[in-house]
Amino acid sequence: MNAVYNFMDSLIPVIAIVPPTVAFLLFATVLFLKYKKKKDRTTMYFMLAFLSVGFGYGAWATRTIFYPPDMFGPELFFWHKMAYLFSMAIWVFLGLAALEFLKPGIIRKIRNLLLFVTPMIFVWIWMLFSVPVCSIIVAGQTDCLLAAPLSTAAGTLAVLYFIIPNYVFIWFLVKNPGHRLYNRVMLMEMGLILLTLAILVEGLKIGMGATESWGLFVRWFTALGAFIMMYAYTKK
Repeated sequence: MNAVYNFMDSLIPVIAIVPPTVAFLLFATVLFLKYKKKKDRTTMYFMLAFLSVGFGYGAWATRTIFYPPDMFGPELFFWHKMAYLFSMAIWVFLGLAALEFLKPGIIRKIRNLLLFVTPMIFVWIWMLFSVPVCSIIVAGQTDCLLAAPLSTAAGTLAVLYFIIPNYVFIWFLVKNPGHRLYNRVMLMEMGLILLTLAILVEGLKIGMGATESWGLFVRWFTALGAFIMMYAYTKK
């Protein structure tokens, strides 16, 4: 009954989350097939980055399909946290992919890897035990905001993590204007910029309560950025 109620009440919540979920899982599958052939860590990290968002969006898609739009309480807290905890892993995996692309030896050392992921683990634990503020409507359904201190910490950390892949790609483009991979890396950077901005807007809920369709566009822009990156990375 809840699923029927959701579909009949409004298609906006479903359209906002289900297609991007399918898209990210599809992108991860394409990269997995590429990884089976190449067995390289850069492809593996890109695959895990898109898979993490696919799982995060999948958690919210489950909430959207099987629960009413105005759901509130512990169940809403649970699905909100699952969506964030999975999706946030993209910060780390994109950074690892970029570092692997630039200089593999840096991040393959266990000590450096632990230092790289420790801030994310700290935010994960903080979020796991936090109580979100569920007082916003996004894409036609009740959604949550992170508590102010956690939101500030997570937003700052996300920006810092996202700086790494953007810096690596831009550095490559500046230093190697005639490289055979130049056009592919430039296209990946364009997709990464779109993906970065959309994820930050989604995660921090910037303007998300303004109109019912804003959440739809932000999530679709996130998937579009990922598609551009995947296309550039996999094309021959």
